[in-house]
Amino acid sequence: MKTILYVYAHPNRESLNHSIMMHAAAELERNDVNVIVSDLYSAPLDISAEQKKIASANHIIFQFPLWWFSAPAIMKAWLDNVLTKGFAYDIDKQFANGLLRDKTASLTVTMQSPENAYQPPGIHGTNLKNFLLPFHHTLRFTGIKPLATFAVFSALEMNQSRYRKMLDQYTQYLSRILTSNLL
Repeated sequence: MKTILYVYAHPNRESLNHSIMMHAAAELERNDVNVIVSDLYSAPLDISAEQKKIASANHIIFQFPLWWFSAPAIMKAWLDNVLTKGFAYDIDKQFANGLLRDKTASLTVTMQSPENAYQPPGIHGTNLKNFLLPFHHTLRFTGIKPLATFAVFSALEMNQSRYRKMLDQYTQYLSRILTSNLL
């Protein structure tokens, strides 16, 4: 059975992010995936427990809103504290030889701005990939292979029709992860 660790960072249980995470967990479980959720706002960080979750997972999904063009501080703290030397990397154990090289990961990111704001010459001056580069590089440093990002633009302008369409697209995205030869 495949195991996916879902590392989730949003403080509001009534948020779009929370509904996306709940949809993903239900959809993955429907596909016989063991889903382990780490809700970063729900409990103090237990580094040993988080490392055990990573060790048991085939794939990790990191979900967060883009705040100030980066992951929330709590997500960065998770990376800093959990992906430690000796567990995720070591001397001569980085990138292709990283200690987590048997893992894949993907990002699910929500943004307030529309998609064209993240395409030159949009207001943000560059594409979303460039904003997420430090996160992806961190994963690669540990040997984790990053897969495509699922981006939800204009998150604050979500109506029911657009919400349903986005969830359908997310279901397809999750299906592609499950059927990839990388897990």
